[in-house]
Amino acid sequence: MAPPSVICLEEGSRQLRSPSVASSRTLALEDDELHGRNDARIIDWINNVGNTAQTQTPMRTAQQNPTTPGQPSIRVGDVIEIKNVMIGDCRVDFIQVKHISRATLSGRKFRGIPLTRTRNMRGRLPKKMNEVCMMLHFQQENGRTPDDFALLVDIKEDHIVRKRNLIITNATFPEHSVLHGPQSRMSIRGETQALKRHIEQSGNLCCRWKWMVYLIDNREDQKVKEEVLERISAEEVLDRQYLVDQETLCNRWRGGRTRGGSWTPDQGSCTQTVDLANGSSNQEGNFRGNNQKYTFFDAFSGAGGVSRGAQNAGFKVTHAIDKSPDVWRTYSLNFPETKLYKWPVDRFIGQTNDASIRVDVLHMSPPCQYFSPAHTKACAHDYDNILAQRSCPSLVKKLRPRLITIEQTFGLLFDRHRQYFYSLIGGLTELGYSVRWKIVALCTWGLAQNRRRLIIIAAGPGEQLPGFPAATHSENSKNGLRPYTTIRQVLSRIQEGDNLHNLGTVARFTPRRRASNFDTLLGTIVTRSGSLYYPDGTRNFTLREYACLQGFPKAHRFRGTTTGIKSQIGNAFPPICVKYLYKHLENWLLQQDRVQSHQPEAEDVVILDAEVLDTESIDSDSPGAMNFTIDLTYEDISGLQTSNITSSSFMDLT
Repeated sequence: MAPPSVICLEEGSRQLRSPSVASSRTLALEDDELHGRNDARIIDWINNVGNTAQTQTPMRTAQQNPTTPGQPSIRVGDVIEIKNVMIGDCRVDFIQVKHISRATLSGRKFRGIPLTRTRNMRGRLPKKMNEVCMMLHFQQENGRTPDDFALLVDIKEDHIVRKRNLIITNATFPEHSVLHGPQSRMSIRGETQALKRHIEQSGNLCCRWKWMVYLIDNREDQKVKEEVLERISAEEVLDRQYLVDQETLCNRWRGGRTRGGSWTPDQGSCTQTVDLANGSSNQEGNFRGNNQKYTFFDAFSGAGGVSRGAQNAGFKVTHAIDKSPDVWRTYSLNFPETKLYKWPVDRFIGQTNDASIRVDVLHMSPPCQYFSPAHTKACAHDYDNILAQRSCPSLVKKLRPRLITIEQTFGLLFDRHRQYFYSLIGGLTELGYSVRWKIVALCTWGLAQNRRRLIIIAAGPGEQLPGFPAATHSENSKNGLRPYTTIRQVLSRIQEGDNLHNLGTVARFTPRRRASNFDTLLGTIVTRSGSLYYPDGTRNFTLREYACLQGFPKAHRFRGTTTGIKSQIGNAFPPICVKYLYKHLENWLLQQDRVQSHQPEAEDVVILDAEVLDTESIDSDSPGAMNFTIDLTYEDISGLQTSNITSSSFMDLT
C-alpha cells in the first residue's frame, strides 16, 4: 500500500458536495453544522501540488512528541479513537496519525488514515467486535489516472477520545482478535454488557481489510468509479508475528493450488501443486505443461455465453449449472464435454460431495431481472431471482475457487436494491475473498452496444486480487484506443447459409420504420428487443444478427423457439467481452503462479521464412488478417482435441 499524500489545504479547500438522495454512488462531505457532527475534511492535494508553500500547515515530527491535556502523548504512527466524525454516510472511528500540526488558539489538527469498525460497513464486511477497516480514497481528475496516494483526513483535537492499539494482519478471523481463543469467547458471551463495552473501548483493534474508493472529479461532483474491499496483503504486515504466508492461507481454504492450471489432457506430471509441508513454492521461470489450462465453472450458464468466452480465452470449461430446460440443448450442443448440472444451485450444493469439485475460476450470473432498471412491476420470478443471488456465497464455499467473476445489472446498486448488493459482497468477504466492482460500458471492451453491466471480481484467501483490464475501445479513438465497434462492422462478418440468418422468415415493416446509422453503437439487447431493428428500417434483425451483435462468434449454435433463442441471446454476458476479461485473468494467474506459457518441443515448431511475407504490414485484428500460429493440438469449437495446422486464411507457401 502506497503512503498517503501529505499535502494540506488550510484555506479555500474545495469541499466534496452533498450526496444525492437518488444516488448510491456519490461520496460527499456535509457542512460541519449539520446533525451536530464534525465531518472529516479529505485533503485534496491533486489541484494544489504547485501551491504547497502557501497552503501547507506547519507539522511536528514524531520526535517532537506533542501532548494533549488529559491524554497520553500522541505520536506520528499512533492510532487514536475519535468521535462524531463522518465521511459521507460512513462513520470514522479511528485514524492512524501521519502528521500533527503545531498548537494554535483553535488547537492542533491530527491528519491520518481513517478507519471504521466493520459493523459500520452495512453488511459488506463481517460485523465482529474490535475489527476495523482502512478507508482509502483515491482521486482521478482531468483525465489523470488515480494516484497511488490515498487522501488523508484532518481531525480536530477536541474530537480525540483515546489512544488505541492496532494490529494489522493478513490472518483470517479470529486469529489475533479479542475473540481469539475459546476462553476469551466464553468470557465475552457469558459476562455482562459492561465487560463487552470495556473490551470494545480498550481491547486491541484488528485490521484485516482495506476499503478503497476510486473517485472521478467531473468539476460538478465526486462520483465513485470503482470500489474495492481487499484483505491486507503479506507485504503490508510489518510485524511478523501477525503474518501468515499466502500459500498457507490458500492451503487452509482450498487445499493448495496447481501452478499453471488444474487441467492437463492426461492429468500427467506437468502440473506443479504447491506442497506446503515443505514450504511455499518459489520456483521461477517454469513453463506450463502442453495444453495445461485453468479450470472453469459456469454457474447460471444459460446458453453458454460466458463458457464460450472463457474457452476462447484458454480456460477448460469443466462444469456448468442451470435449472432452465430452455437452455440445456443449446449448452450441451456447444459444450459436449462439460458436465452440465440441470439443477437449481441449492440442490447442487446439497447433493454433491463437498470436496469433489475444486475449480480455478468460478463465474456466476444469477438471474437479475428483478434488479434491472427496466423492471417496474412485480412478477412471478422475482423471489426466484432473490433466492438465486443469495445462493452465490454458498456455491463459493462449496467450490472454493481461486478467482470469481460475477456479472449483474447495474440496477443492483440502486438504493432500493442496495441491501441485496451488500449481502452479496458480505457473503464473499465472510469467506475471506477480496472483492472489487465497477460498472463497465461493454463498448469499451469491443461490444457494438452501449450496454452497461456491473462486473465483480473476487480473489480467495492467499490470492492477489486482479484489477480490471484496461479499455480497448473509445469514442472517436480517444486516448490512442480503437474506435467503438459499429453495427456495420459486426453485420458485415455474417455469411449466407446460416440457418439462423434466414432473411425469408424475418419480419418486414410496412411502412418502413425510421432508419438509423449503421456506423454507430446499437442500443442494449435484452430478452425481447422489440425496439431494435435493422438500421435501414425495413426489417427485424435475424437471430444470427442478434447473436453476433451480442458478441457471440458465428460458430455458436442455438436450439429452441425463436422467442426462446432471443431470450438466450439477450440474457448472455457477451462472449467477446468475457474473452477479453478472461484472457486478462489467465495472464494474471500465470503471473501469480510464476509460470510461463507452454514452450513447445523443437520438433513441434515450424519456422516460416521471413521473406515469405512482410508480417508487419498486416493488422492481426483486421477481418482479412491471416493467423499464422500453428497449433498442433488445438481445441475446436466443441472442445474436442484435434491435430491440425490451421489459419484463418489459406496460403500456399509453395
